[in-house]
Amino acid sequence: MRGRKYIAYGATFRLYWDGISPVPDSHRLKDINGNFVNDFLGSRQYTICSEKWQSFVISENRKAIDLNIDGLHFDDVQTPPLIMSKWYPQPASFDSVTMAHFRNYLKENYSTEQLMQEFDINSIDTFNYANWIKAHGMENIWNNEPFTGLAAEFFKFMILATKEYFHNIAQDAKNYAMSTYGKEITISCNPNFIAEGYFLIEDMDYFLSEHYPFEKNDPFAYTDIKGTRCIKNWPVFVLPEPKEGGLSQKTQNMIR
Repeated sequence: MRGRKYIAYGATFRLYWDGISPVPDSHRLKDINGNFVNDFLGSRQYTICSEKWQSFVISENRKAIDLNIDGLHFDDVQTPPLIMSKWYPQPASFDSVTMAHFRNYLKENYSTEQLMQEFDINSIDTFNYANWIKAHGMENIWNNEPFTGLAAEFFKFMILATKEYFHNIAQDAKNYAMSTYGKEITISCNPNFIAEGYFLIEDMDYFLSEHYPFEKNDPFAYTDIKGTRCIKNWPVFVLPEPKEGGLSQKTQNMIR
């Protein structure tokens, strides 16, 4: 419209509305004790391992494409592998969907003997990571950094799952836009200058990263920005105001 570009914004695994979700609660993130893990605003969060959640996101993306958007942008793409970290309010996710996919990952990468010798897993078919942690008395140390043992495997598994999730979403959106409207659209994301987001570089047209260079807890912002631009000369948004309580203060100006 009058030369303007319109980009639809979407969260990676959060549902920012209170309506009925087509994705069952069993596909929501859960902590080690089986409690739902919502974000700090109370929004529901779903595992990216869920085919139902992925289908829901794809469906919503197609609706946005039908409305003639020029691109899709995803926030917090680096988060799924990181929510297992000790600093996360409720390290996750131990929902049944994620656990089933993690079992398959271990089966594909380790023999029965290796699972027993390296991780003390007697039966992979009944393995549940949350139960394993509790049985080994590791509730307070399982996700100490640097990750080791099963925690390192879980971290790698979540990176691969996140990459597969966005690869499927990006391919569907581009194919749908081209086959339906003969139109090319862009796929971008915000990895927040965290290295765990860089593995998505092959499936994104660009990173539109936000950061807070005056945030007292992040002295590496300038280095991270230069590092990102060295990978590809992609645009960078910088929010000058520091954050408080997890949210940025009112932004008076924007540096690009």
